[in-house]
Amino acid sequence: MSRLRPTIPWFRLAPSITAVPNFGDAETPTGAINGTNVTFTLATAPSPATSLILVLNGATQTPGTGNDFTISGTTITYATAPPTGSQHRAWYRS
Repeated sequence: MSRLRPTIPWFRLAPSITAVPNFGDAETPTGAINGTNVTFTLATAPSPATSLILVLNGATQTPGTGNDFTISGTTITYATAPPTGSQHRAWYRS
């Protein structure tokens, strides 16, 4: 007489899975670069917010109140509007 093994669902056998972060690499934040606009938007919110590296015209910007920019969710707010013709890129985890 043969014995049948009990069926064990695959999810009980799988190890614990941790979420893998996504990355924003050289993303161009959306918003008008016209010398007056200070608000720009990322595709997704950086997580953690401190993972954001923002580069304006080749210079890395310093985050935080009283510095070059602040971040809240997906919104970047520069302390001073980037001049017309500027280029900015963002790198971050989300």
